[in-house]
Amino acid sequence: MNKTLLLTKVLLKNSLSAMFGMGKNKRYSFIMLAIVLVSLAPLYIGLTRFLYVSFDYLAQIGQQGVIISLGIVVTGMLIFFLGIFYIISLFYMAEDIENLLSLPLKTSHILGANFFSVVIYEYITSLFFLLPVLVVYGIKGSSSGLYYLYSIIVFLTLPIIPLSLASIISMVIMRFLNKGKNKDLLKLVGSLLAMVVVLSINFVFQRVSMRFTDMESIINLLIEGNNSLVNLTNKMFPGLSFAASALIRSDNFIGFVHLMAYLAISIVVFVVFLMLGEILYLKGVQGSWESISKKTELTEEQLSKSTRKNSPLKSYISKELKILFRTPAFLLNCVIINFLWPVFIAFPLLASGEGLKEISKLGKIIVENNLQSLTIVIGLGVGIFISATNSIVSTSISREGQNFYINKYIPMSYKRQILGKIIPGIILSTLGLLMILIIVAVVIKLPPILSFLILLSAMVGILFNSMIGLIFDLFSPKLIWDNEQKAVKQNLNPLFHIILSTVVIGVNVFLVVKLDFSSFVVTGSLFVIYLGLSYILYKFLITKGVEVYSNIGE
Repeated sequence: MNKTLLLTKVLLKNSLSAMFGMGKNKRYSFIMLAIVLVSLAPLYIGLTRFLYVSFDYLAQIGQQGVIISLGIVVTGMLIFFLGIFYIISLFYMAEDIENLLSLPLKTSHILGANFFSVVIYEYITSLFFLLPVLVVYGIKGSSSGLYYLYSIIVFLTLPIIPLSLASIISMVIMRFLNKGKNKDLLKLVGSLLAMVVVLSINFVFQRVSMRFTDMESIINLLIEGNNSLVNLTNKMFPGLSFAASALIRSDNFIGFVHLMAYLAISIVVFVVFLMLGEILYLKGVQGSWESISKKTELTEEQLSKSTRKNSPLKSYISKELKILFRTPAFLLNCVIINFLWPVFIAFPLLASGEGLKEISKLGKIIVENNLQSLTIVIGLGVGIFISATNSIVSTSISREGQNFYINKYIPMSYKRQILGKIIPGIILSTLGLLMILIIVAVVIKLPPILSFLILLSAMVGILFNSMIGLIFDLFSPKLIWDNEQKAVKQNLNPLFHIILSTVVIGVNVFLVVKLDFSSFVVTGSLFVIYLGLSYILYKFLITKGVEVYSNIGE
């Protein structure tokens, strides 16, 4: 255990050093982190107020425990899903794994250290979603000291069950897929398959829960009171029910028994993960660093096509897109994430059965209640959100790594190189937006003119936000990394970009609700404003941006 903890400390230290950088970059990262925390304060306060109000309403019907139960379940599901990305990244894609395997360490030491590193990262998720729930429930429920002690224990141990399950799924898949010569392709397929398995499990479980829980049962539970709905919400994620029950019943001995049961389950699941790891991990990770290159003989036509002259900008954009699609870490974290959002939207609806039938009336409700302006600004928000969460532009310079110096020798101006970094992000973000818009427009039967106005507004939002993303990476690129995953996952620039985008979305929605203009006025205003802001940012990038770009790496 000592070796596991020591290795965990070393891995975390290296990760944090790489994340925050050194010297000027380190100061910049800390300043931006402080700005992010200040920016998050209004969202955090709003969430806390919502929980306060919800507690009062639920307490009137004796169901206040649902707050704790839902908080734990939602946080657990987020940790479970995000854990798949982290687990595959650290267990299979990190180049330092090859070095660790050569040391006198057991497989369980390496797995345990990487596992606890992911647990530390997931505390950020728990901090945002679970901590307010625990604090509000404790204050409003006038809970005893035992409740707060149990809360600390649950908070610290909550990631163990979801991450252990995510690790087991990942190891089983990679054990059988990580064979053959083309390791990059197999790791990518394994990552995608792991996500499919996770989503399928979620879908099946929701479907089964809905089948055994009709509306009459829910009404009876509401009438019964005494936190009877907690049993329903606990079904959403098996294994975490004892944690919620321990907190709700912390004032009696049953709470202690349930806490011990929860901790016992956590330990058992973790031990099973380590035992399976001893069997599966080495066979799945061996050869993960090998790659192949095929020798092919080009025909005269293929040679002519490959040497055909293109414009420098077009060639540069093509190069950026090829790197994104051919590098598994970039494809998984930057490209595929664009097309996962429709899946996240569709799964709950399909699981509910009647959900699609009910939501199909939404388009009519929007028109009848004059909610077109709000719908347009929400569409704009979706475009801005997609362009931030895919990290394509906000890591475009960081992805070059220590090979960035090559950009200084190619026969292409820095201005065009900057444009070549922005355009791929705009293209892929727009494709992701179109996919969501088409699905939503068909499902809820949006009027064609409203769909067009949403698309128009969202596209200028993507243009504006893509330039913002490049500015973040331009002033603080993360060029020192030992595997592609770290260029994206351990880079603070995407986080800063997402936070700023969230603030921009909130301001847009607030202004549209307050001003209450018609849909055409809103679309015209948004189009002109964001086009104007984009022009200002463009001028900034081709002047000051070019100057900063030319000094990167010096």
